[in-house]
Amino acid sequence: MIKLTKRPAPPQPITDENHYRSNPNFKALVDDCYGKCYICENDKATTLNVEHLVPHRGNDSLKYDWQNLFLSCGHCNNIKGDKYDNILDPTKLDPEEYISLSLTTNSFVENIIVCALSDDISTKQTVELLSHVYNGGTTDIKDIECTILRKEVTACVARFLKFVEGYRNEPNEDYDAIINKEISRDSAFAAFKRGIVRNDTDLFSKFSL
Repeated sequence: MIKLTKRPAPPQPITDENHYRSNPNFKALVDDCYGKCYICENDKATTLNVEHLVPHRGNDSLKYDWQNLFLSCGHCNNIKGDKYDNILDPTKLDPEEYISLSLTTNSFVENIIVCALSDDISTKQTVELLSHVYNGGTTDIKDIECTILRKEVTACVARFLKFVEGYRNEPNEDYDAIINKEISRDSAFAAFKRGIVRNDTDLFSKFSL
């Protein structure tokens, strides 16, 4: 999950589901969420949904509230459902200040470590949600989807670490530009790469987050 800036109003008024599922409103959601799922940050999802940050449960004021609508992949939307009604709002705060994400490989099995940096309820709910999103534990099918997602994260992080290694071996403007692009908030799985930079004194002093 990454910090987002959402436009104050939709391009067109929303009065029913068709109005937020179709252009230009849906395209605006895609743009506002950098073309990736706002929960897992996957930018290659084949199924895209309009996700309600706060479950509407039939409440039209929440269902059609533009500030409550986000772009989500089907995997995350199905896991979140209406079970998590108080997660962090990435348009109002920076999730990186409340949660850290890291990748660890143990016996060739990738695991995502989701750590809370705060003890408030919204952070705890978001940590639980992200743990299920990346590591599974809800259904067998979701476990398979999580495995696929973790492989995407692993490949993305591995590629980033190669750029970091190149930068360390031969610092130059090309690597500077590549790394800055990789840690920008609009890149896939940016929170993982930004976490690597934040936890490395040399990188953190060089690259702005």
